[in-house]
Amino acid sequence: MRIFVSYARVDKPYCIQIVNTLDVHEVWYDQRLYAGQQWWKEILRRIDWCEGFVYLLSPESVASQYCQRELEIALSHGRQIIPVVIHSETQIPDALAETQYVNLTTGLNGDSVRSLLNSIYIAEQNIIEGEFIPITTSSETVNKPRASDAKQMITMAAVAMEEQRYDQAVFLIKQARTNGFKSRFISLDAMLQEAEVALEHQMLQRDAEREYRQILDLIQFSSMRRHACEAFAAFQKVYPDYDPEGIAIECDEYSAMHNTRRSSRTSEREATRHQDANEASLNAVSVIKPPELNLMEFELIPAGVVNINHTSPDASPASDRTLNVAAFEISRYPITNQQYSEFVNNPHGYRNPDWWAYSDAAVDWFKQNRMPHPSSHIGLEHPREMVTWFEAVAFTRWLSHVLGDRVTLPHVMHWRRAVQCSDIDRIFPWGDSYDFDRCNTRESRLRSSTSVREFPNGASEAGVFDLAGNVWEWCAPGGTDGNNGAPLSKLPVTGGSFVSPLERAQVNFSYKLDPRTFYSSIGFRVIKHLR
Repeated sequence: MRIFVSYARVDKPYCIQIVNTLDVHEVWYDQRLYAGQQWWKEILRRIDWCEGFVYLLSPESVASQYCQRELEIALSHGRQIIPVVIHSETQIPDALAETQYVNLTTGLNGDSVRSLLNSIYIAEQNIIEGEFIPITTSSETVNKPRASDAKQMITMAAVAMEEQRYDQAVFLIKQARTNGFKSRFISLDAMLQEAEVALEHQMLQRDAEREYRQILDLIQFSSMRRHACEAFAAFQKVYPDYDPEGIAIECDEYSAMHNTRRSSRTSEREATRHQDANEASLNAVSVIKPPELNLMEFELIPAGVVNINHTSPDASPASDRTLNVAAFEISRYPITNQQYSEFVNNPHGYRNPDWWAYSDAAVDWFKQNRMPHPSSHIGLEHPREMVTWFEAVAFTRWLSHVLGDRVTLPHVMHWRRAVQCSDIDRIFPWGDSYDFDRCNTRESRLRSSTSVREFPNGASEAGVFDLAGNVWEWCAPGGTDGNNGAPLSKLPVTGGSFVSPLERAQVNFSYKLDPRTFYSSIGFRVIKHLR
């Protein structure tokens, strides 16, 4: 679909984010270069060219006579209008009062992006069902919106500056210069520089406010406070003086409380260490079950058969086969950031050499990599990624000790059995037809991982979430139980991710990677073997 984006210059940073989100379409926006007569001719040509007209609604764009004129022309020639509200204080124009709008006031998140893409999809269907009528550009419409003369433009620019409508002021000053304004004493260059600096500051403030509000929403939840404070620390590096709601105070209080708890836990551990000094070594110390393993839920997969029909690039027809699979339990969700952090932070978790002693290759890797790579996506319920195969297996060995069960990575046959269950020829966990409302793949346009509970309608028949999309999932190598073997041979990932096309999220697709590989799109889940 060919899309024209109308916006106020103060909203340019957010406009660029939205344009990037829509890059599967042909999108044009003018960047508000204000290049005189040729600029307005190009505006008209592009409204003629477009099929959909996206109007980014903010107080500035609604007040702009130039955005208003663009809307009028698009409406008069039957273009599909898609209003997108990007500022909470926007008053919807009368011309759009009865038109459903997309709400992006809280930023580009899973729900808002889906709403935007659905609106564009509906607009496309309307075009297909109707008749597309191009604009016949007349001499009357070629004339750009303008004040009656250059002198009046300067007066209007001064009023715009007084009212802090800097976008409008910059436009008017440039138009006055283009139209030949002359004065012995008034410096257009000085006026323009002042307006540009004010506009740049206003633009940064608007961008800071939008990012800040997202962090403010996050910090209201106690379980997300650590992530919100980490996000705020990064925010302050860009906007050091912006904190109207006092997030810094809340983060200081959280840090003080966290350090107090840490000190208390350290004292308790020291006392225990002295008390048990003559007992077992670190590797023999019993790991106490972590207090929180939220969402560590398992679904029973009954015994049955599974068809292994490969569509991966490195598979051969000889690898296709039907296998009998014993009953097992599989984690309902991929391993989350919260769950993995328990492994990392537990004193007998990630740093315990015992969990890496399943192969020489793993031991060698651990000697060179004593700390995990940080997750690329915040959110306690987001899948943990940036994890190598070695780390995934070490986690399963630790979790086996914690739960008292035999826990491993799933073999590909386990993973596919969880997808197919009684319907062994199923293409996706929910059926044979792709649906971007059921999973997070490239077609969903979310560009990030999502909570593992984001897509309940995409669960398999057995109730297992995220088997298609979100993040790829490491699996056990062929012919092993998941905790043995595999020196540096390549190992399977399956399920697709938020950057994968839908074809790679199909049940029969997998490919193999070096076990040292880690990406922001690769995670894992686990299975429990029944006794």
